[in-house]
Amino acid sequence: MTMVLTPVKFILKLFFLPIILILTFVTMLAKGVLMLGAYIVGPFMFFVFGCAIWTVYKHIWYQTGMLVAIELLTLALYYGVATVIFVVEDIRDGMLGFVRG
Repeated sequence: MTMVLTPVKFILKLFFLPIILILTFVTMLAKGVLMLGAYIVGPFMFFVFGCAIWTVYKHIWYQTGMLVAIELLTLALYYGVATVIFVVEDIRDGMLGFVRG
């Protein structure tokens, strides 16, 4: 029985190697974008938060709502990118475990 499964496992391992390389590249790219984007988006979020405080002080509630929505959307995008990184790393680690095992 193991003689039949060994070639199938070998073929699957060969098939997984390029996928692992692509997933590693995607992970590295997403981490780089997340880290570099922090230098641009971080000050932008700080500015938007300051503007939201100013609009609360001036009682301009419509603009406050828009600024809070922008802030929450930015946070959701960051959370989404981090989630994609974690999921892709988990898939890659699972495939690496199969290839090594």
